Amino acid sequence: MKNIPLFCLLAILLSAAACTTEQPKEPVQQPPTIQQAEPSPSETDNATVSVSPTHVKASDIAPFIGLWSFTKPMCREEIRNRYYRGRWIQFSGDGTFTFGRYQDQTNSGRFSYAGDKKIMSLDFADDSDTDIDWKVMQGVDIMIWLGNAAVNTTGDQIQLKKVKERPNKPAGQ
Repeated sequence: MKNIPLFCLLAILLSAAACTTEQPKEPVQQPPTIQQAEPSPSETDNATVSVSPTHVKASDIAPFIGLWSFTKPMCREEIRNRYYRGRWIQFSGDGTFTFGRYQDQTNSGRFSYAGDKKIMSLDFADDSDTDIDWKVMQGVDIMIWLGNAAVNTTGDQIQLKKVKERPNKPAGQ
């Protein structure tokens, strides 16, 4: 009977020892933390230091940059449909463009885009083509020009497709 309390005490001590977690033999490495360096006094004298990232809005003309082929002109007058066949336009990021038919460049100029009104203005360098405005509907690789802008009331609609090469002239033309 005297051994029962001693036996209970021994059982409690062994149970407590079994419940403790074993310490790992090697220390667990914590991922490195990134700390923001404090600006030096010389950096804060003449400039404002910002630690939060800023969002830079892309230019309104960014989606237009590249080579576009006039794929589906739909004009009331057949002569205008023929004019747009084989045409292409290449927009550059500096607001300039080149324009041509099949493999030949026929004109160039400057363009602008009013994003709020969705109006593209083309100002040709050579007056053989008329300066014109187009209402623009645009997807990723497809664009539709609508002739219902203030300077263009033709009602023409032209589908343009972004391409890698200028269109080739069909055989026999």
